[in-house]
Amino acid sequence: MPAGPPSRRSALLVAGALAAAAAAIVTILMIPPIVGLADNGDFDRVGTPSGLVSVHARPEDRFYSWMQPRFAYAPRTADLSAFRTSETCLVEIAIAAAKLLSRAPRFDVRFLGTVHAALLLVALGMLVHAAGILPAAAQAAAAVLLVFFFTDPGYLAPFQSLYSQTASLLFLLLTAAIVARSIGHGRLAGAWMPAYFLAAAFFVCSKPQESIQAILLAPLGVRLAWPGTRRARAGAVLFALLLSALAWRYYRSAEASSGWLSRYNMLFLDLLPASPDPRRDLEEIGLDPSLARYAGVSAWVPESPSQFPEVREFLEPRSGKTSPRTLYLRHPKRLAARIVEAAQSSYLLRPRNLGNFARESGAPALARAHGAWSASRLRFSGIVWPTVLLVGTLAACAITYVRAGPRSKLSREALAVLVAMAAGAFLVVAFGDAELETGRHLYAFQAMCDLILAADVVWIVQVLASRRATPLQPAGYGARAG
Repeated sequence: MPAGPPSRRSALLVAGALAAAAAAIVTILMIPPIVGLADNGDFDRVGTPSGLVSVHARPEDRFYSWMQPRFAYAPRTADLSAFRTSETCLVEIAIAAAKLLSRAPRFDVRFLGTVHAALLLVALGMLVHAAGILPAAAQAAAAVLLVFFFTDPGYLAPFQSLYSQTASLLFLLLTAAIVARSIGHGRLAGAWMPAYFLAAAFFVCSKPQESIQAILLAPLGVRLAWPGTRRARAGAVLFALLLSALAWRYYRSAEASSGWLSRYNMLFLDLLPASPDPRRDLEEIGLDPSLARYAGVSAWVPESPSQFPEVREFLEPRSGKTSPRTLYLRHPKRLAARIVEAAQSSYLLRPRNLGNFARESGAPALARAHGAWSASRLRFSGIVWPTVLLVGTLAACAITYVRAGPRSKLSREALAVLVAMAAGAFLVVAFGDAELETGRHLYAFQAMCDLILAADVVWIVQVLASRRATPLQPAGYGARAG
């Protein structure tokens, strides 16, 4: 059943949430000392094709220790890695705005922060508005939690950087917001259908690791559209096929351009340094055992084996050679240890090896901005709490599904999809990345977990509010509206 017009209470909650979020964003991103995230060497992947380069010549000024508040304009050139990301679109919008509104000879990163912040506010506003069909207490809980979680410096710092993970977060939230609105209206229809698939496309094309999520997002779009007309169903199926094809093409392109690097990092920076017998591991996958002496050596230093013909051929995705990941499959105990190790970074929002402040701010190297949520959530790092959150949520959806109304079933199905997405995001990083990048690459996973946590709390508040309903609002209202 379509939702009615938003009530005054709902409109006030949306306005209050947006005002609070905007205030936090301005304080953290716009007022000096501004917060950002330092370059680990990946900025050129987005900056070079967009026409931005670092203003610093010395590596110690450019990498790791301090964020970069300004970039120099330069001619656009193709990045050597051929990396592609939807974040580039947001960077180009920010550059166009900077050239239009500012005469400064350098690009102020706050223009990029503003573009990112605008999308965040749209997503948060839509999510809080979608909760307007719930009891007032439940909508208020949604507003408070969403603002508290996603305006933490741990989430906002990458907004003023050239990392593609920011696009992952923003398009994930926009996709979730459209899903929430569609559930409130009982179906995905009209202009919201292409909007959903477009947001999902920008999400799965934000980083290669997100492309796998099309497996879940494509059928979810079809499911949300299914209560509609036959024409709407056909349109959803077509969009789902296009999304799946795009995700596959994007993944294949990323594998061809940089798949070798992820395999190198896994082998030489993770597997071999932690191996009880590196030479035996190399023999097992068909490489020269003498390469064991390069364990722990980066792909980018002069003495790296990454340019050895036999190593590079082995690492190429289409070489037909055995992947280093097979060592995990052949040694389950090592895979289990890797998963436990990755779980230690599962709630780490602020990378320890990347500073948040500009050098001109006077902050020490690697100084990190304090965030109440990013500090609190460290208590939940490890394998236990994420497992409890995901398994518990999935179990609750399954147990309550049969007695739920049509709209409540949609909400439970969407929440179950989000749980599956979070599990997939974690396993892709744990099984596919080197340990040094685990924390930053779990950024989308962390956002998914926070969305799930917010949904769980709102669900509990909704149930409690429904039990206290007046005769004018029967106790079953909450369950049907959920």
